[in-house]
Amino acid sequence: MNMNQAKAAAQAKYPVSKVIHSAITIFLMFLFGRVIPPFGGITEVGMNVLGVFLGVIYGYCTCEIAWPSILGFVAYGLSGAVTMKDGIQAMMGQSVVFQSICAFLAAGALSEFGFSKWFVRWSLSRKVFKGKPIVYIWCFLVIFGLSAVVIYTVPLQVLLYAVWADIAESCGYEKNSKFVYAGFTGIMLACTAGDSLIPYTSWKLGLAETWSAAVGGEINLVLFGLMTTLIFLLAITAYVLLLKPILKVDLSRLQAYDTNRMPEETKHLRPRAKRVFVVYMITVIICIVATALPAGNPLKKLVNSNLTNAGMYAICAVILMILPSGEGDGKACLDFKVHAKNLINWNSVFMCATCITLASAVTKADYGISAWLSGVFQPLFGSSSKWVTLVVAALVPLIATQIGSNIAFGSAMIPIVAPFVIASGLNPVVACVAVVFMVQQGYCLPGSSSPAAIYHSHDMIPDMKERVKFAGFGTLLIFLSGVLVLSIFNFILG
Repeated sequence: MNMNQAKAAAQAKYPVSKVIHSAITIFLMFLFGRVIPPFGGITEVGMNVLGVFLGVIYGYCTCEIAWPSILGFVAYGLSGAVTMKDGIQAMMGQSVVFQSICAFLAAGALSEFGFSKWFVRWSLSRKVFKGKPIVYIWCFLVIFGLSAVVIYTVPLQVLLYAVWADIAESCGYEKNSKFVYAGFTGIMLACTAGDSLIPYTSWKLGLAETWSAAVGGEINLVLFGLMTTLIFLLAITAYVLLLKPILKVDLSRLQAYDTNRMPEETKHLRPRAKRVFVVYMITVIICIVATALPAGNPLKKLVNSNLTNAGMYAICAVILMILPSGEGDGKACLDFKVHAKNLINWNSVFMCATCITLASAVTKADYGISAWLSGVFQPLFGSSSKWVTLVVAALVPLIATQIGSNIAFGSAMIPIVAPFVIASGLNPVVACVAVVFMVQQGYCLPGSSSPAAIYHSHDMIPDMKERVKFAGFGTLLIFLSGVLVLSIFNFILG
């Protein structure tokens, strides 16, 4: 055996580090809560649930996505919180899981049939963007980020990831390059922040109303939206401008790229892509219109309450499986047997199922974990200074939402924060933005939110350290932008 052969044989050995990380993952999932006594008011079941959550996150960081997710099902079922049957149902029965599968099919089909490459060619060929990568990326993130106000985040995010992957491929960037991480992180940052600009629907509105009740006054949603939009624009601008000097992202290939190098077929949309696009956009428009309709409207009830977004995207996917392609091949636009393998990101599906369920369980009042965390954070609100109160009111929810459910932590933080806001004299609308907006900006860990789970499971960005670095940088910019904008508004409003 020569030296090269010996080296190859050595490299082929199963890594010891993988065995160690796997053992730690399994220990946390099954033994953490059974060998470490409860503390801080956390119950025995709460300790088990916390261990499962920590084990899953550790497994994602050091091993892979699939088996920690699947084993997380088992560990949760044995934690004492639920039966095995109920645990599996809770995880796989979430609407976001079903919606993700259908969204991957519908949005993925657009990329599969050339829409993404057509869009890349069309957008990069605009004179305003030629040789100006900063301008292009900024417009890309701002336009699609603002659209998240009315377009549900998950399908939008899935579509934009496919588009950015084609941008990277067209320009010659490799998978796992910093350019890909920058784009994917920017998309998550923009979509999540855009979705949070105005709390006018579902649990976001509930958090705003809970805050109103806690401080004893109405929250001006127009003023709320003005402040959050300025935070959004400032954070995105800073993110794009700092990609090259801070994160060392190479933009030269995008800057020098000539769209004429793209294949001839990218000049026009093929019939199949046109039909997929039309069906997809009709679905999006119906969801938007239904949201804007007054309460009691039959369409609003049908779409929002009965079908939900999951049902709408399911119908969208089914229509694509029935609708003729228009290309004379005797086939439908979408063939599940042929396309599902490439279009559905099963890592994302399992990560969403596991992380969202566990994040909700971690913050369940019965287990004492959220109460313990609230107690840990509460001493930080001891200052009577308006500015200090503002910083802490923004920082604590931002940190908390990286760990667990933004709904649960938002609800838990409000009764803690409100008395200190009133005592300090901080403007209640400013403080409301600090809490309600910031608690939705969870990116750093997969359990932070469904957009975060989809982001962290994407195979174009496999390096956990790089994902956390980019996501952490985006989180920092959101926080700093928030403190700056809110400080100015508090000075103006008094």
